[in-house]
Amino acid sequence: MRQNGGHRNEIPVKTPPHYVFGDFEFDPGTFQLRRDGVPQPLEPKALDVLRLLRDRAPQVVEKNDIFSTVWKGVAVTDNALTRVVAQLRKVLADDPKVPRYIETVATRGYRLVAPVTLVAAGDDQTPGAEPVAPPTSLPFAGSPS
Repeated sequence: MRQNGGHRNEIPVKTPPHYVFGDFEFDPGTFQLRRDGVPQPLEPKALDVLRLLRDRAPQVVEKNDIFSTVWKGVAVTDNALTRVVAQLRKVLADDPKVPRYIETVATRGYRLVAPVTLVAAGDDQTPGAEPVAPPTSLPFAGSPS
């Protein structure tokens, strides 16, 4: 920050739009999954799968759609997708038998089952925070009350 006549000029920082589900926050701008503000260790392909599941939630995303979107033209086996989903589940502490976040739809694909909330740019809400009430509008001068 710069000093100007003894006063600090602060540049306001807006938070980019991000998505909140459970204890987690996915920020597509920084390409991070955070828990309590702490980035979680995930490889880029896992974040790509998470973003795709979020984009299509609550629909089932077919395995072929995941392969063609995340691995774009690269030949991979089902093991690559299974490994990435296992990595996501580990970070999310999700149980495939009783999923809170990612549900396996046998022989078809995966679905994000957690409710997802978009937090708009500039909102200072954190997971669990109460929404801020909008300001009340005041009548214009000279308008009938």
